[in-house]
Formats: sequence, structure tokens, C-alpha cells
Amino acid sequence: MRNTHEIRNYLHANSLNTRLICDICEANYPTNTNLTNLKNYYAKYHKQEYHLAISKNEERRKQIKQVNQLQ
Repeated sequence: MRNTHEIRNYLHANSLNTRLICDICEANYPTNTNLTNLKNYYAKYHKQEYHLAISKNEERRKQIKQVNQLQ
């Protein structure tokens, strides 16, 4: 499984796979936009979704850490 951040679940690619498009407001970014820029965008314009994504990501990281400790 690829380790991706929850923020990326709120974006989809255009038909040519050249841009990432926000599912909420249709803002678009190049596909190679780094995660920090996407986080900053959501923190500024979509606060509720940002906090939800951050909490989900933290929960997922804790689960991965527990699994790794058991191995």
C-alpha cells in the first residue's frame, strides 16, 4: 500500500492527469505539487476538511506504528 496523506483523498486528477482538482471548490494544482502546499491550501480554505484529514492521518500513523511494534 502506498503511503499517502489523507489530504490527497480530497483531490482528483483531470482527464489528462496533468492537474489535481479540489473536490470541494474545483481549485487546481499541477500533479507534482508537494504535500505541504496542499496542506496549506486546505488549512486556509477548507479548515474543517483539513482538521479531519489531519486527525485521520494521525490515527493511521498510530495504527501503522502498533503493527510495526508487533512484528
